[in-house]
Amino acid sequence: MKKILSLTILMLALFVTACGAEKNSPAADINTLCKAFLHFDETSLNKVGMTPADYEKQFIAEFTKGFIQSSGINFSGGQIAKVNDALTDTFKRTEFKTETISENENTATVKITVSTFENFNEELVLSKIPANAAEMSEAEQINAVANALATALQDLKIIGNSDFTIDCQYNEQAKMWLPVELENFGVTLATKIFTF
Repeated sequence: MKKILSLTILMLALFVTACGAEKNSPAADINTLCKAFLHFDETSLNKVGMTPADYEKQFIAEFTKGFIQSSGINFSGGQIAKVNDALTDTFKRTEFKTETISENENTATVKITVSTFENFNEELVLSKIPANAAEMSEAEQINAVANALATALQDLKIIGNSDFTIDCQYNEQAKMWLPVELENFGVTLATKIFTF
C-alpha cells in the first residue's frame, strides 16, 4: 500500500502543469494537492494534469486492490469496485485545512489539519458480516466479506483531527509549492486519516 501511495503522489508531481505566472502561497498549493488527493476535486486534479477518471484508475483502484488483498481473498472485479467506491466516499468525507507556518524564498513549512477516522480493524469488518455466514457457499462468503469491508468503510466515524507539518520547496518547472518528501506525502496523509 505504501508503494502504491508513493508512486501515485510521485506521478502527480510528474504530471504537474504550470498554473500561471503568479506564485501561490505554500498553503494554497498544498491545499490543492490535498483536494486532488482526498476529494478528487476536478479543478485541483486538472492543476496537477489529471482528470478524476485518470486518478480513479491510477490510484484508487490500485489502492483498493492492495488494501483488500491483505485479506488473502480473491475478490472479483465487481467486489473490488464496491470497496473502491466506499473508500472513495470515505476519502471525500475527510476535512482538511492548510496554513503556512514559515516561508523563506523557495522553502516553506506548511501545517495540515485533517480529519481522523475511528480505528479500522478486523473486528469492525467482522461485525458487518451476517451471522449466518458459516452456512453460506464459498462465493456467498466472499461476497459477504466484500460487503462487510465496504460497509465498514462507509460507517467509519470521524473522531477528531490530526495536525502535522511538512517542509515544502517551490518547484519552478511546476510553478507550484510541493512537499520536499513528495514520494511520502500520500502515505503521510493516509496514516493521519486512518488508524489500522
